[in-house]
Amino acid sequence: MAGRLRAAAALGAGELASVVSRATGRGHGHQIRGRVALAVDPQLPRRLADGRRVVLVSATNGKTATSSMLVAAVRDAGTHVTTNSDGANLLAGMTSALAADRNAPAAVLECDEANLPFALDLMAPELVVLGNLSRDQLDRHLEVRRIAERWKQVLAEHPTRVVASNSDPNVAWAVEDVEDLTWVDTGLVSRLDNAICPSCRELLDLSSDTWNCSCGFTRPPADVSVADGAIRLGDRSVPLELRLPWSWQRANAALALAAADALGLDVARAAHAVGHLDQVGNRRHRVPIGDGREAELVLAKNPSSWALLIDELEGTDRGLVIAQDDNAADGTDPSWLWDVPYERLGALTIATAGTRTLDVAVRLQHAGCPPVAIEADPFDAARALPGDDLVIAASYSIFHRLGVR
Repeated sequence: MAGRLRAAAALGAGELASVVSRATGRGHGHQIRGRVALAVDPQLPRRLADGRRVVLVSATNGKTATSSMLVAAVRDAGTHVTTNSDGANLLAGMTSALAADRNAPAAVLECDEANLPFALDLMAPELVVLGNLSRDQLDRHLEVRRIAERWKQVLAEHPTRVVASNSDPNVAWAVEDVEDLTWVDTGLVSRLDNAICPSCRELLDLSSDTWNCSCGFTRPPADVSVADGAIRLGDRSVPLELRLPWSWQRANAALALAAADALGLDVARAAHAVGHLDQVGNRRHRVPIGDGREAELVLAKNPSSWALLIDELEGTDRGLVIAQDDNAADGTDPSWLWDVPYERLGALTIATAGTRTLDVAVRLQHAGCPPVAIEADPFDAARALPGDDLVIAASYSIFHRLGVR
């Protein structure tokens, strides 16, 4: 009885805080609802998750897209599902999503990688979906292997079904002892944060499509893979055509469809639902810049995401705005900018923006591709670029400000 009363008080206090936040124009109220509710009842996520089918999706890059794809598949199958599509992926945001729709029998929750151990402990999810691990917000997360260690420990303490990328050595090491495990070849083998074997600390032998170590730690064979416009699940092949821009969305789709299969959904039907998505969450992919032109908006927040973007931009003559802030959501340490191979962007016309516009400008100067404009506002920077084929590559806070409808 005491637990129910405390939960009711927590929910009421959280909802009141959410209403006040919206009424005063301070925000959408999602995050504050969860923070206040957790302050009243720290066990509220456990109570709200009880009896539901809960899926947690975690990664450094791509968790919002993967979550949105899985939500589309679950909804297409006729199941009512709650989710934190606004990107509030700390424990407060996940709690808020559970509280906002208590009648939904399923929840697909995007989970910050450092918060995954707490969420897994409190929510006892049916399924955990794990993508990549790379440097991000170094002031908060510190080194990648520390996150992998925490994942490994909590998965040992709370056995559950896992869908995980076999393309990332740190992720593969974190989940290697999981019994109920589906390996997904996402088609992306990252090297930026994977030079050292997470098992023995020696150098990994990295090739174009695999990795292994003399200690015996090697890339496991995939159960699910993506290639040639299809998702392969064992001996099954399901066509996949995506409306979402950028080639790396195929990797997110592979994880989402492997998760859909693990949940018992029809994968062909799920692939059809995923293929019809033209945005993830409520984020726009194109934004007007104020002079009659539009720019394609993309999140680029760490060396790993920049490496993927540069693969797509290299050799083109597109106009590019690099917009970097240093708010808490972006990470206050921008030293990783020096690890991004901006030298490969010499053919592009580039401008910089954001609170770290000067840091980026200096980095570009050293890369041999100095910016043509250095502005605080991303749209001012975009308007300084010629042509109609424009890209704004933004850190998280700028991306959220410009892209959320």
